[in-house]
Amino acid sequence: MAPALNHGGRSLMTDTSHKQAGPQPGKKQATQPQSGLSKSLKRLFGTFKLCMRTVFYVPLFLIIALAVLLSTPFGSHLTVFLADKFVPGLSLEYQGGVINRELSVTNASWRMSGIEVEVDALSLQWNPACLFYKQICAKSLTASGVVVNIDTDQIGADTENADTGIIEQTSEQSLTKPETDSSQLPTNGQNQYSSDSENEQELAQVTEQDLRLPIDISLSLLELNDVHVRVNDMTYSSDQLRGQAIWNEPGLQVDWLTSQGLNVNIPLGSDEADANASVKANSVVKTQADEQTNDSDTWAMADLPLVRMPFAIFVKQLDIQQNQLTLGSRTDNFAHIALRGSFIAYHLTVDELAFTHDYGDAEIKGEMHFTRHYPMDVIGNFNFNQVDELPGFTDQQVELQLSGDFSQLQANTVVTGETQVNLEGKIDLTTPELNYAAKLSDSRVYWPLAGEREYQADIDTLVTDGNLTKQNATIKALFQSPFHGATQIEGTVSHQAKQLKLTDVDLRSKAGHLLLDGELSFGQSVSNKQAGTDIQSKEGHSSDEQLSTDLTAFSWRADVIADHLIIEHIEQLVDYDILSGNVNGQLTTSGNVGSITEAGKEQSTWQVSLFNADLDGELNANPFTLKGDIDINHKLAINANHLEAQMLGSNLRVNGQADEVWDIDAELTVPDLSLWVADTQGTIQASIDVNGAQDNPVVDINASIDNADLMGYRLQSLLVKGQYQPLASHLFNAQLDIEHAMLAGVHLAKAQLTTKGDQHNQNTQLTSDGDLGLNVKLISHSDLEKQQFEGHLDNLDIDSPIGFWRLQNDIVINWDNLAQQGSVTKFCLGQSEHLICSSTDIDIAPTGSANLQFAGEPGKLLQPYLPRNLNWQGHAAINLSANWFAEQKPNADLTLILTPGSIQLEGNESRSLDFDYQQLKVDASLANDLLNSSLNLLSQDFASAQSNLSIDIANNKALSGSFTINQLNLLPLVTLFPHFATLEGTVSADLDISGTLESPVSQGEVRINDGALALTANPTLINHLDATLQLSGQQGQLQAAWQMGEGKVTSKGDLAWGDGDIKGDIHIKGDKLAIIQPPLAILDVSPDVQIVFDTKQLDVKGDISIPSGQITIVQLSDDGIAVSDDVVYQDSISELEKKSQPYLLSSNLNINVGDQVSVDGMGLQGSYRAPCY
Repeated sequence: MAPALNHGGRSLMTDTSHKQAGPQPGKKQATQPQSGLSKSLKRLFGTFKLCMRTVFYVPLFLIIALAVLLSTPFGSHLTVFLADKFVPGLSLEYQGGVINRELSVTNASWRMSGIEVEVDALSLQWNPACLFYKQICAKSLTASGVVVNIDTDQIGADTENADTGIIEQTSEQSLTKPETDSSQLPTNGQNQYSSDSENEQELAQVTEQDLRLPIDISLSLLELNDVHVRVNDMTYSSDQLRGQAIWNEPGLQVDWLTSQGLNVNIPLGSDEADANASVKANSVVKTQADEQTNDSDTWAMADLPLVRMPFAIFVKQLDIQQNQLTLGSRTDNFAHIALRGSFIAYHLTVDELAFTHDYGDAEIKGEMHFTRHYPMDVIGNFNFNQVDELPGFTDQQVELQLSGDFSQLQANTVVTGETQVNLEGKIDLTTPELNYAAKLSDSRVYWPLAGEREYQADIDTLVTDGNLTKQNATIKALFQSPFHGATQIEGTVSHQAKQLKLTDVDLRSKAGHLLLDGELSFGQSVSNKQAGTDIQSKEGHSSDEQLSTDLTAFSWRADVIADHLIIEHIEQLVDYDILSGNVNGQLTTSGNVGSITEAGKEQSTWQVSLFNADLDGELNANPFTLKGDIDINHKLAINANHLEAQMLGSNLRVNGQADEVWDIDAELTVPDLSLWVADTQGTIQASIDVNGAQDNPVVDINASIDNADLMGYRLQSLLVKGQYQPLASHLFNAQLDIEHAMLAGVHLAKAQLTTKGDQHNQNTQLTSDGDLGLNVKLISHSDLEKQQFEGHLDNLDIDSPIGFWRLQNDIVINWDNLAQQGSVTKFCLGQSEHLICSSTDIDIAPTGSANLQFAGEPGKLLQPYLPRNLNWQGHAAINLSANWFAEQKPNADLTLILTPGSIQLEGNESRSLDFDYQQLKVDASLANDLLNSSLNLLSQDFASAQSNLSIDIANNKALSGSFTINQLNLLPLVTLFPHFATLEGTVSADLDISGTLESPVSQGEVRINDGALALTANPTLINHLDATLQLSGQQGQLQAAWQMGEGKVTSKGDLAWGDGDIKGDIHIKGDKLAIIQPPLAILDVSPDVQIVFDTKQLDVKGDISIPSGQITIVQLSDDGIAVSDDVVYQDSISELEKKSQPYLLSSNLNINVGDQVSVDGMGLQGSYRAPCY
């Protein structure tokens, strides 16, 4: 037997011994039909078995293989490995678990053109059994280190092509409006914006576009940690994102979602990536604008797109903590955001939106339908703790209600706190005119919000309506600003076409009552062509020189009625307390301010008119009236119609016109100048006449001021005469005459100033007689267009009490008004023995320098101002140089040198002082806020002294320096002190100075050697005086010794002056000091006392012994009589003197009088023996 395979592949055992190659003889052979049927049945049965095995084993094999791949770690690992190798852009590393239960992978990433996703760790736990119920049940999805980068400009071309086909098909089938022919387009008289029927058609087209998933998805727990998402330049990051949601047939329902540390950064101003993406999108997507007519007048808010959510979203709880939003350079921090709401089709409902911001917190709820004009109903409550953009807007509450839709949006706003606002209004945002109506009531606003309030408005009602081109408002409010006090305003204001109109505006304040009606126009321009036609140049272009453009910056016209307007209560006149009174009446004013351009040159223009004036009242208790018309413009052309004004006793009359012929007369009379300016006297008479042709008016001026006294300057008479031709190159001539004037103590008997010239050349001369004689001549040239001036001072004579001075050379003065700089050339001014010079040109500019020198005899120069008994002989030289800078502090150097000379002071016949000095030099410099000075005095017969002192101006005026005096002889000084009969000795000092200029501190020593002094009223002589004062800061220690007769004295003590009040504590001890008080006593005194004193009291205590002496009592004259009892003394002088605080004097002395003190008087002699206390 040999094995064989049947059709089923299984082996069969056959007996080869019974098989014959052919028929055998003697055997009965089977018939042929039976053999064929057997073979067919066998073959059919084999095929059947093969098919059954295939149907059963292949699926079983696949199921087993799938189970191995999904349910075993080996199969899951293999599946992850195959996906990592063969899925384009996908990279995974298996960590653990199985696919059908819980799978964990690491280092997962997926990349395509423009999109990169990376996850450090990813874990998914789900229940496959839910698939039998058409659900995907994910128990948890956790991931960490999630990084998503999207660059929209790098999206692949394949994706772009696929998206292009989808977008084109969608735009053709569902997003475009029904096709219309030209007959269906709106005409000029039809509405150009979408109608409600068109909106309904679009709504019907997209109604069946809901997104329905074939299977429900539920996620019990989502946890993402360390998430970073970048889209172009925008970044989004979160420390942790957790949530639970289900997406089934009703829609996506978020049960809860929390986030911690959400950070959103959206740069502004760098849109290169977005621009590239926009260009690519425009090149791929064919928009509706390519198929329809582009209407530039289309108003975007008129045809708002339908916004439909393809699947419903329900948010039960959204809680986000510690969030930050960055837009460009602005950063906003949200500590908490909570949201509950839903978005179903076109309907957005916000049940709760609450957030806490750096500025405060807010709560918002409401609903909105994104159909037609977006009907809505929204309520918001905001609490502002602070707003960086509005400093001072703190502790404010805002309640906002929005209802209606954008075609009739109604808003109610209530602001409470320091700022109070109650606003009701509505606006149509669907038309470009933006028609609106609003009412503001019971409101209070002010500015600035922080600090002192400068502007404040208490608004009772403000009703306004209109649109972008025309606005009307009726107001009733109380306004206050730095320019006026509290003012009640009530009236109507309208604005249209750059014109503001006031109607029945009523102004009331403590200053009075005003009624206003008027108009204010601004920003108007008119182009005019001279001769009425375009004049072409030879090249065929218009000639600009023939064109003029008038531009009016603003113009006005107003009717004003004043009812008891109180002048002293007008805010602008409060500082001028010399004016008081009231004004009543009416007037009309008009005018304009602008510019005109002719031949390429621009010139400012203005015009002010006052007409129908009829005002009266009182001014400083004097009648006041103003009547008539007057008009004046930038050319000083005056048109007046009997304008008369009377106030404060003065009269002003103006009448005339300035048309083809000028004929204007004006007269001013001020009989008492003190009514206008306090502490002044005088009268004024003035007249101005303007006559001549229109192109050459002539102005004649005549004015006089008599018996004037102003701020201590007095003059008897001042006359002014002049003539001016403004249109004839500003030709002018004027003369001013002054008689008997007293200016700063200088008497001028007569002075005259004459000047004449035009806008190019001028000639001026000044002369005067009296204490100051002047003769000045100035020739000048000017350029008004360049604003430059050049003057030549070729004569300057000054006859003054210090001598006759004459200019040695011409002075050239230059000034450039545009550059604000000029110069004065070097000069010398002198007389026979004195000279003042500038060695260099003086710059008159923010940066410049000057050098001045003086040489002469100061004693002779200042003789009129020195005492008559003083004679100073000697020469002096002064050199001053200064530099100043635009943005730095100036510096200067000064040097004063006195060459050998003498000062003689003559007293009575027996007294005179001769002070001879060999040199006195003073140097001073100022640089960098530091003032340095030094002094060096050398006098062989008097003294020598040196000092150095520095003052740091920037450092609280700190002092540093030294002062030294060597052997100052007191004897020559006795002439200066007539109360001293004897004054001898030498003084020396060696001091260091510090501290500040307000509180100086000294260290060092002051000494008096071999001093002697006696008063003319008392012959008691103090001699052999040696004293030393040791200074330390603001206190000192005194030690002294001297003789009085045969007796000697020692003294020591302390002095202090730190707080500005001097204090002292001195001890004096002596023995048998000779004291003379003629004619009463000659005594020998031995004191041992302590003296304590300050600025308020003096206290003396101790012992005084008088061992010997003589007291003489002088008998009164026999002719003397007693004072009557009824005599009353009245000291009128003392009563007028200021009462001062009495100086307290206290003493505690033990006086012991010896037996050698004799008393002689009235014919008797005796001695005094007794102690005194």
